[in-house]
Amino acid sequence: MPNDLTNLSVIKNSLAEHGIFPSRRLGQNFICNSGAIKKIIEAAMAEEKECLEIGPGLGALTSALSDIAKCVTAVEVCEKLEGVLEENLAELKNVKIIFQDFLKLDPKSIGNLSWVVVSNLPYSISTPTLFRFIDGGFKWERMIFTLQAEVGERLAASPRTKEYGALSIAVQASCKVELLNRFPSSFFWPRPKIESVLVRLTPSENEKPLPVLRKVLRTAFSSRRKTMRNAMKGIEHGIEALSAAKLDPNCRPEEIPVPLWIELARKISELENKKDI
Repeated sequence: MPNDLTNLSVIKNSLAEHGIFPSRRLGQNFICNSGAIKKIIEAAMAEEKECLEIGPGLGALTSALSDIAKCVTAVEVCEKLEGVLEENLAELKNVKIIFQDFLKLDPKSIGNLSWVVVSNLPYSISTPTLFRFIDGGFKWERMIFTLQAEVGERLAASPRTKEYGALSIAVQASCKVELLNRFPSSFFWPRPKIESVLVRLTPSENEKPLPVLRKVLRTAFSSRRKTMRNAMKGIEHGIEALSAAKLDPNCRPEEIPVPLWIELARKISELENKKDI
């Protein structure tokens, strides 16, 4: 196994030996900074935990996780990397590689474990990957992702900021979001045009948000300049629910904190249930 899988020469030589070129379509930007790996491992707090890694690449993060975790299950969509990963991780007995698209992976196929999820996540699949966990397909203790800086900032955004929107609310309704570190583009190869952030998400203690919340958010944020009175005209019981939730109908969606969005969704659901009785 190479001594340093974050060394740029090792990365390039390993790929070249197997005739592999980084795929822009798959979002392959390999971590080439050992300090970044260390920060991710520290954030994961994965000692003796079952770890699920999405997109192991050449195995740099996988190898570091295996040193502390009980086991590592790594899901890789690019079958061209099979030979590279076999070479780099062959000695690691607590690592299992599955070659499959994570977005199509059956949670039952990897066991009913409570995962610590770790990934240098391809930007193109960041949002659907998040919601595979948030929506309950997998059990998880925490998620640690490197994400496009803009996406990470949206996840953690506060009301009355330009980053705050439907994604911020949908995620914060279920998770505590922490922005831990910022990684410059030079930490990755091929070098992306944008910076990344290291994000940790842990399940909140709130009740699971009602499904109607997503529908309400999509409608409300379809035009940020709408008042809530106008936005809720497109939702059955929306106007009545605004009053029941004690929300100012003249405020705008980006001004409303997450707990009040949850309360609004609850009131809409209650009114719908009354109608059905």
